[in-house]
Amino acid sequence: MGQGMKTHTECINELKRLTSDSDSNYSEPIGCGYEGNNYWRVRFMNALWGGNELACIAVDEDPEAASTGRLYSVALDVSVQGQGWHCVHLYQR
Repeated sequence: MGQGMKTHTECINELKRLTSDSDSNYSEPIGCGYEGNNYWRVRFMNALWGGNELACIAVDEDPEAASTGRLYSVALDVSVQGQGWHCVHLYQR
């Protein structure tokens, strides 16, 4: 989830604010998720706070991922696996 966000709704609202203040072509955010180096914590936190838009828990294949605290995160679309990450747990929709 976004840095310092306490809830899924707070994360979505902050992303909406950031993208609306921008001159870029970002679309409205559809999801937020928790990331970290501990698989079980990531799975638990996303079960509590993640939205139903989450497709899977993904592992980042970047060698720097663990040192930056993002070894495990969530993906919204599993069709793009293989671009530096892969799913290790699929959510039921």
